[in-house]
Amino acid sequence: MKMIKNLFSTYKIQLLPVFMLLCFGLNAQTVVTFTSAAGVVNIPDATYNGTQASMTTKTIAVAGIPAGAIVSNVRVTVNGLNHTWAGDLAIKLWTPANNVVGLMSRPGLAEAVDGAGTCCGTSVDFIGCNLRFDDAALLDVEAINANMAGNQDRRPNKGIMVSPYSTLANVAAAVSNGAANGNWILGIGDGAGGDVGNYNSVTIEITYANACALVCPANLNYNLDPGFCSQVVNYDVFTTGVCQIVTQSCGFIGSLAPAEVDFWQNNNASGTGLPAAGNSGGGNPSIAFQDAGAACPATADRLVLRSVVQVGGFCFTGVEWDLNNAAATTIEFDWVYDASASGNAWDRFAVGIGTDANHFGNNNNNFCVNPNGYWQGLTNQFGPLVVAGHHVANMPAQSWLSLAAWTTVAVGVPPATITISNLTSTQIVPAVPVQYAGLPSGSEFPIGSTTNCFRVDLAPANNPAGDLTCCFNVNVIEYPNPIASLVCNDLVYVSLDEDCSYCLGADGVLEGGPYHCYDDYI
Repeated sequence: MKMIKNLFSTYKIQLLPVFMLLCFGLNAQTVVTFTSAAGVVNIPDATYNGTQASMTTKTIAVAGIPAGAIVSNVRVTVNGLNHTWAGDLAIKLWTPANNVVGLMSRPGLAEAVDGAGTCCGTSVDFIGCNLRFDDAALLDVEAINANMAGNQDRRPNKGIMVSPYSTLANVAAAVSNGAANGNWILGIGDGAGGDVGNYNSVTIEITYANACALVCPANLNYNLDPGFCSQVVNYDVFTTGVCQIVTQSCGFIGSLAPAEVDFWQNNNASGTGLPAAGNSGGGNPSIAFQDAGAACPATADRLVLRSVVQVGGFCFTGVEWDLNNAAATTIEFDWVYDASASGNAWDRFAVGIGTDANHFGNNNNNFCVNPNGYWQGLTNQFGPLVVAGHHVANMPAQSWLSLAAWTTVAVGVPPATITISNLTSTQIVPAVPVQYAGLPSGSEFPIGSTTNCFRVDLAPANNPAGDLTCCFNVNVIEYPNPIASLVCNDLVYVSLDEDCSYCLGADGVLEGGPYHCYDDYI
């Protein structure tokens, strides 16, 4: 409402419009599909050696994804797949940037090397199968234990394949902002002899939302009534599309750098910071960082843990970091557990998510008895000698991350080796408009033009080049045609306040009108 300057004056109260927007569908997801040329192609028997040239390929042309679009999901379907002995097959996808995505790696076979040509994986068959790779599928693609026909959904599993991506969500993030357009290539290779097959086509489904946009109202104009000096204005500034700040680091850098280790333990020795080289003796460290500090993707950036014979009840050889993360953070990494040197999978690979009050280095969580149930075992004691996987840890704010080789039996055998690679740390927080000029909504705007500006910071490290901005003016126009003369009240009655005073303004003295803003006459 308008400003009223005198308790004894009565004015018409004008209800001002409130600028509101109900944002239905502004962040809606768009789903588009692209399919390769149809036509059955044979998969040559026993030719796969890990390369694209050794695979039968189909090209999928993707176009029309808007520049700046945020891709949230990718799903890939191999249509009409026929092949006896499914464990012979390896399936890979190449993005338009020629980055490889491992989808299936000889299910049922623990390979030492991608494309080694060894026998044998699972013996079930693909029979006219439409095999869709989907992160949200209930079963892993390794879980093929019966003939596969019709529509089948499986989570991708790259196994031993070298790839910067372990999930299709990783791929989606990599092809945002226009990188999804172009030629994708899917290849299927056969790594063992005696069984053959074919497939018909490949479909890629891409889900995206428009990039973030900041919307300000058009300029707002207000004509004041006689005597008034300001206008209360409500307005709305909003965003559309996907507006978020994504901060991602790859490898053992930042708060996950080797030098930032907050606690490490090797047998009955422990400390902080980078564990000393040769901490297990003989220059063969049980805790070793390799090529630490690589940029994304951090394929060569690794942490290697080796189990040791337990001494004095200390069963965990590993490291932990206090992430000191202000918001929820997702930690992802690939891992390979290898106990083939000993021939006995005595040991395990364990992960812990801690808090300031409970983590690896306190509450006896470094003891064999594990009294608080702190550790999550990613491998099973007496399980396979070689196991590979991908782990996603959803870390609440102010979390600790612990990684350890868990020695459960003290025996005189060579250690199990755990290699952790492709580590990424991702933090996503909403990006909201922040005003940096003008007056907030609901303020009293003075006569004249007030410029109001807002910013959405989408770039890390407060880089202004990544900001979105918008501005608009609120124009408050004084009553244009006042009378030329002044007419004063002959007698003004006032009522003193508790301090025995009263502020008498022009609106209490002048009568008649119409007048300009009363402040003009003081």
